[in-house]
Amino acid sequence: MNFLNLNNKLIQYLFILIPLFLITGPFLPDLTLTIIGLLFIFISYKKNYFKNISKNYFFVFFFIFCIIILLRSIFSENIFLSLESSLFYFRFGLFSLAVYFLISKNEKTLKYLLIVFIIIYLALLIDSYYQLIFKKNLIGLMYENTQNFRITSFFGDDEVLGSYVVRFFPLLMYLCFALNIKKKNIN
Repeated sequence: MNFLNLNNKLIQYLFILIPLFLITGPFLPDLTLTIIGLLFIFISYKKNYFKNISKNYFFVFFFIFCIIILLRSIFSENIFLSLESSLFYFRFGLFSLAVYFLISKNEKTLKYLLIVFIIIYLALLIDSYYQLIFKKNLIGLMYENTQNFRITSFFGDDEVLGSYVVRFFPLLMYLCFALNIKKKNIN
């Protein structure tokens, strides 16, 4: 296995683990997104993908958008505060392109992502019921709110369990239906 294939596998594993990293807080998902973007730049340079990327309308539009928000930040009243939020915005575009190339090169990535989502949803469901009954979750985190008891599961003090489940549910349903349709078309 050469170095570029190892980087492709690393990008695939990091991408699949992002839903799990989101449970831990903002650091690991942001770090993962940055690593995926940097590895994608390296792979694109080595495999000469930049010719294909420059023809992609999404990339051109996003590149112009990043330049506009950067220029707008330079001419704002508080330059440093504005640059802090807009300077590294391009990482989201790089991440999107990396995911696009990852899925186009290996369609099993979506299947693995679906498996990770199902495991996470089942773990959150079991842990939430456990927390409802015993007032602490499976790993022993106890969250007490005297005004209202909200189930937080593995999120600790952050009351974002419902937000996490609701935001990823459409993606989970899409993956279920898309992979089922592909399976039917193959048969």
